[in-house]
Amino acid sequence: MKKNFIKIGVLVTLLSAGVMTGCGPTECEHEGGTATCTKLAVCTKCGESYGELGAHNHAETYLHTDDQHWKECACGDKIELADHSFVAGEVTKDATCTEEGSQIYKCVCGATKTEVLPVLPHDYASTYSHDETSHWFECSCGDKKDLVEHDYVAGEILEDATCKKEGSQLYECVCGATITKPIDIKPHEYSSTYSYSDAQHWKECVCGDKIEVNDHEFTPGDITKESTCTEKGIQKYNCACGASKDVELDTVPHKDDDLDIYCDYGCNKKIVPAYDSLLSCKTANALANALISLTGNHYVQGEVVEVSDAKNGIFLIKDDSQETFKLRLVKGEGDIAYKDFECKIIVGDVVQAYGKISRDTQSPYTPKMEGPIVTFIKQHPHVYGDPSCLLPATCECGHIQGEPLGHEDKTGDGLCDRCSFDLNNEIVTLNTWTKEGMTQVDDNTLSWSNDIFEFRVERANSSQLYVDAQEHCRIYKSNAFSVTTKNDIVVKTLKFLTTGSSYANNIITALKAVDVTGVLDGTNVVVEEFNTSSLYVLNTAGSIRITGVEVLYAKPAAEKEPTIVDFNTITTTENSGGDAGYTKSYTTASGWVTANSAIQVGGSSVMNPAYPVIGPDNTYKAVCLNGKTSAPGTLTSPTLTGGLEEINVDYTKMFTDTKLSVTITVTELATGNVYTHIIAAELPKDEKYVVYSDAWKLETPVTGDYTIVFKNNCPSASTSNKDRMTLLKVEYK
Repeated sequence: MKKNFIKIGVLVTLLSAGVMTGCGPTECEHEGGTATCTKLAVCTKCGESYGELGAHNHAETYLHTDDQHWKECACGDKIELADHSFVAGEVTKDATCTEEGSQIYKCVCGATKTEVLPVLPHDYASTYSHDETSHWFECSCGDKKDLVEHDYVAGEILEDATCKKEGSQLYECVCGATITKPIDIKPHEYSSTYSYSDAQHWKECVCGDKIEVNDHEFTPGDITKESTCTEKGIQKYNCACGASKDVELDTVPHKDDDLDIYCDYGCNKKIVPAYDSLLSCKTANALANALISLTGNHYVQGEVVEVSDAKNGIFLIKDDSQETFKLRLVKGEGDIAYKDFECKIIVGDVVQAYGKISRDTQSPYTPKMEGPIVTFIKQHPHVYGDPSCLLPATCECGHIQGEPLGHEDKTGDGLCDRCSFDLNNEIVTLNTWTKEGMTQVDDNTLSWSNDIFEFRVERANSSQLYVDAQEHCRIYKSNAFSVTTKNDIVVKTLKFLTTGSSYANNIITALKAVDVTGVLDGTNVVVEEFNTSSLYVLNTAGSIRITGVEVLYAKPAAEKEPTIVDFNTITTTENSGGDAGYTKSYTTASGWVTANSAIQVGGSSVMNPAYPVIGPDNTYKAVCLNGKTSAPGTLTSPTLTGGLEEINVDYTKMFTDTKLSVTITVTELATGNVYTHIIAAELPKDEKYVVYSDAWKLETPVTGDYTIVFKNNCPSASTSNKDRMTLLKVEYK
């Protein structure tokens, strides 16, 4: 360096002195030559270097070491000197759950490095793998986790067990593994009722096995055909198993209970007592009205009879040896005990009997005669009125002639042409209470009932209330009697049977007090246009003895219209008018409440919650009961009144669920009785929007207040939305 400084100094000195070799004192205007980054340009005139060094010419590409990179000039000058900045590049080997991988990292200068990729975690399948004993989740590398033995849960019954053969049931593990187990043979299920042949009866299993095989033991039952004097009757003999047989009865003697001197059985045999002629047809009423209160309510017959024909009651006796008559008081049947009271008969247009019947005020109540009292009118022909559809021609004394005309419908409109009776609704029944069967419910109530009506007597005072030795129901003044029909039957014609016309007249008087008209039919009372299902009468007249009540004509009440649950009154906050969710509760206008159920609506196309099967638009609504085990869908009624006989349901499914099962529970509030019915179906996955119907008629109708609950039985035991049944229509009556 020292030498250079000396040369430069000489050059500068020489220049400043104007000494230039070959140029003289004048300065050269240099030109030519090319300067580089290390050398000046050389003048082509004078050969001298001049000017400034040229710019560096750095390479376009980088040079690098392991740590740094730069761009370099030929002179060795460097620019952009920096540490490498690597960017992730190509993965040359993928990492797995068992081996490391590798990846190249590149710098902008072209330098590279390779880094190791770590081993990946295992990627276990979301579904189970299993063998005969265990199940697990498995990685593709073969690694396993959650390895446990199978835990089987009872599933579908493949074949039901019977009393002759084992069944089989599928058991499923959560992993999908299945096994089949046998179901034990069932014990025999014998019917609760008997099967029978002509000679024997038994209880039988559906497989044909029998127990309690015994010969029939028949006991006497109802007489289905009464014997007459000319025809043998038939009596039904019944076994406890339900078998029955008909036994022929002997014919019976002639009888003349209606005292018309002809046999009551229609054989036309004349039964003539030993007397000259009948008294007036009004005699019975006259005797009854005059003597009933003084004779212990004995039946008065207005007949002249001989001793051998005497019955309980008061009779007018003719002595054939003399032109005289007696009043005879007769008690008892079989060994007849009687007492005659002398009376004088004045023969003429008016027959007058002298004497008064009375009795002692204390037991044994001996009858005795006192003074004149009764006037009789002599015999005259019966004067009959016109017969009606239901009653024969009747005399004012109550004697009847011929048969009722019966209903007639020549116009074909279903109504009787004479009385306008609705023939389409007519029920003709022989259900009758006659003597036996009356029971004393308590100290104040007598009752008898059959499948049509109940007859009841209630004591309102301290008088006696009982069925006497002759099986007559005694109803004293101020006591009440009632007739109430069952099963909504409306009675058209009712008949009260009595032992005497005086009792019949008292019934007519009592009926008038409640605006009911009774017609005397001999010793009976007929109410033609009854037209009701209940009658309550307070006896305002006097003593009544009833031996029977007959419902002759009746009709069913108008059929009860069903009530339809008002799903269409449900309102939601959704724009669709429905609610596809299962979390809200809704209430209809009439008080039915849904829970865990969707509200689906009608529409022109399927777009949940809209379905055309429900109706054309969203004013039509249906309730979809969800089958999720943690929140099964329900539909609950308010308290309902008026009784219940049947429930009808239209239902469908909107989804691919295959199992439907809903239980209907009816609770009778007064008794606590509970009745259940299950609607169940297994349907193809793709069978949707098909309407199915179910009808449940209760074996025991509910008569009072009650509630109804529908509940999904979740047959698939799913924890998600499943087994969804849509109730399209529910009606009940």
